[in-house]
Amino acid sequence: MNQSATQTPAERQIAEAIAAERESLRAECRADAARLERLLAPDFHEFGTSGGEIGYEGTAARVAEETDPNGEPILVENMRGWFLAEGLVMLKYVSENSGRRSNRTSLWRRVEPGHWQMFHHQGTLAVP
Repeated sequence: MNQSATQTPAERQIAEAIAAERESLRAECRADAARLERLLAPDFHEFGTSGGEIGYEGTAARVAEETDPNGEPILVENMRGWFLAEGLVMLKYVSENSGRRSNRTSLWRRVEPGHWQMFHHQGTLAVP
């Protein structure tokens, strides 16, 4: 029996949001502005680890310019999700990129069956 058949609707939505988050962290996705932009909601907002605020406009292009598709992957630990409401999931995890560890939180919204978009993200540097 396949795993999705045994999952509750909430568990399935969490799994779909986690898959979308993992896709957004892959170097191949981050280096392709159109591919990354498809995962960002038009009302996307981020509080970055730098303390700055980032909006939707130009974010995917900037990330693509800064990403080496053959570079080191972003490492992820302890990704977990919470079902907040139908089509709304919050994720938390720790990432490591170029020796820098960050606590991360993302809010994902389902825009159509199987297609999720991140509308809020926050990264906070982790204390060593």
